[in-house]
Amino acid sequence: MGRRMGCIGLDVGSFGCRAVQLAWTGTGVELVQVASLERPRRGDGKIKPAELAPVIGGFLRQNRFHGKEVATAVSHEDSVIRVVSMPPMSEEELGPAVRYEAERYIPFAPGDCVTDYAVLGETRAGGAPQLEVLLVAARRSSVEALLEAVRKAGFRSVGVDAEALAAGRALLRNGGDGNGEGAGDGSAGNSPLRVLCDIGHTCTNISVFRGRSLRIHRSVTVAGATMLDRAARTVGLERASPQAVFAGSAGQSRTTVAPALTPVWEELVTELNRSIDFCRSQEGEQPDRVLLTGGALRVPGLVAHLRERVAIPVEVANPVEGMMAGRSVRTGFLTEVVPELAVAVGLALRGLPVS
Repeated sequence: MGRRMGCIGLDVGSFGCRAVQLAWTGTGVELVQVASLERPRRGDGKIKPAELAPVIGGFLRQNRFHGKEVATAVSHEDSVIRVVSMPPMSEEELGPAVRYEAERYIPFAPGDCVTDYAVLGETRAGGAPQLEVLLVAARRSSVEALLEAVRKAGFRSVGVDAEALAAGRALLRNGGDGNGEGAGDGSAGNSPLRVLCDIGHTCTNISVFRGRSLRIHRSVTVAGATMLDRAARTVGLERASPQAVFAGSAGQSRTTVAPALTPVWEELVTELNRSIDFCRSQEGEQPDRVLLTGGALRVPGLVAHLRERVAIPVEVANPVEGMMAGRSVRTGFLTEVVPELAVAVGLALRGLPVS
C-alpha cells in the first residue's frame, strides 16, 4: 500500500484549537502537520459556537493542512461514556435496549441526545452470561454545532468522536505502552491495565483501558481551571491567559505558589488513587501506570507532584512517539505542545491502516 493522506484531526478546547494531520507511508505513520491556536480567556474560556466556523477555517488554512476532511471530538462536559452489562440479545434488540439504558446515565434531556455503542465482549456475572457494552452518549446540540461549524468553515466532517476514546486510540494503538509503541495486536487479551488521565481546563478525564478496550471512565471537576484560578490569585494576574499566569507563577518563589496549588493537586491525587482502587476491585488487578495528557501539564510542579503522590508510576504520554516528522513540522514547537495532542492525534488516525 502506498502513501495515504489522512483526515485532519481537530481538537477544539477551552482556550483554542489543536490540529494534526497524519499520512500512512506504506511502512509507518508520518506526522504531516501539527498546529495549535491559543485564544485569550473570555468568560468561561470556551469558544462560542458562533465564533467556531471562522476560527476553524482561518486556523486550518493558515497552517496549510491538506484536503477538506475533518474529524472532531465532543467535549467531556457534553458526553457520557460508560461500560454497562446487559443480558444477551440479538443485534436488532440491542440498539433500542442501549438507548433505553442510556437514559439512566445521561445528564441532559433525552431529546437532546445522540447515542452509539459497541459490544466489548461477553462475561459471566454470578454465573449468568452478560454482554459488556460500551455506551457513548453526547449532547445533540453540541454535536450539531460542531458539524455545522466545520461545514461553514468550508470543510467536510468525517466523524465526531468522544475525547477519551480518541486519546485512547492515539496512546494505545497496537496495544502499546502509551507512547505509541506496539506490544501485541492491540486486543484486550492479557494486556495490562493503563490509566489515561487527560487534565483539561474544566474537567479531568480518567479512563482505564486494557489494550484498546475501555474498562472504566469517569470525569472529575478538579482540572486546569481550578489551578489557573488559584495561581492567578496568588501571582496577582486574575483573568489573564493561562500562559501569562503560569509564566508568572514560574517566576515566583515556590514557597509562594506551590502551597497555593498543592491542595488542588492533592484533590487530583485523591481522585486518581480512588480510580486505581476502584479498578482493582472491578478488574481484580491494579493498573501498571498512569499516562498524563492535557494542557494543564504546563502548570509548573504538577507532574512532579503526581509522580510523588500517586500510588502507581506516572508518565507524561507522547502520542506521536514512533512517527516520522514531516518537513513542515517544527521540532521545537512539537516538543512544547506534544502533551496536548492526544485527542487530535487519535482523531487524525481515523481511516488509516493502523491497528
